[in-house]
Amino acid sequence: MERDGQGTGEGAAVTLLELIRLSRDRLDDFGGSTQPDRWASDDSGCLWSNATLLAHAGEAQDEFFRRTRNQFDGGLLGETPVTAGAREIALDDRILTVTRMEWRGEGMEHAKMLEKVCRSEADRRCLWDIALPKYWLNDLAPRRPWLLGPPDADGVLLLYGTRLPDALPDDWHPDIAAGWTLAIPHRRAPSLIDWIEYRAFLRRDSDTSDERRAAQALARFTLEVGPQIDALTESLNLKAAGRNWRARGIYT
Repeated sequence: MERDGQGTGEGAAVTLLELIRLSRDRLDDFGGSTQPDRWASDDSGCLWSNATLLAHAGEAQDEFFRRTRNQFDGGLLGETPVTAGAREIALDDRILTVTRMEWRGEGMEHAKMLEKVCRSEADRRCLWDIALPKYWLNDLAPRRPWLLGPPDADGVLLLYGTRLPDALPDDWHPDIAAGWTLAIPHRRAPSLIDWIEYRAFLRRDSDTSDERRAAQALARFTLEVGPQIDALTESLNLKAAGRNWRARGIYT
């Protein structure tokens, strides 16, 4: 369950059960039952199953945060253990950007901020064979930051940046959905519903396929949340984030 995701700081959050209920209201798909919330435990009369809408909700949450990541400060993502001699750091799949790294080796009371450099700068300054971690770079391989130089003893890296909230559950359970709070405020829920509607009407089925409604829903989502992040934009965002943190370290 999402307990300590970065969130948006914009008021009360929406629960997963509420999101699916609101999505069914938009889709007008409660299975024809007059009993309140019968769909939550029995979706046999619905056009879209709870499992299908749950999958679309997971996509909606992740896409929302991918497109709006620059609206959030780069907070502490956690500590990553590093063994002596290690250079390459594997990132968790849900980390979107790393804007800063700090190193705390054995016996160090406080962590030390590492300077971010690019490959050409590392070449020009001959940083590849220095001792102890002083720098890091992120342009050798996707999602594989490198330390310059390698630690001579075990320690931990403190990573700062942005990440996706916890993934939604794989299976639908009403009790879990009722207690699962998304890291998105209630007032932004319509954007997630736009994405769910978009995906729902893309289904190749005579009863549910509606390309016009799908296109309209995607257009609303894009207007509210922003354009899709492509590979080039992703690369530029990563480089800009590193430059911004280096500037803060120099001038503040």
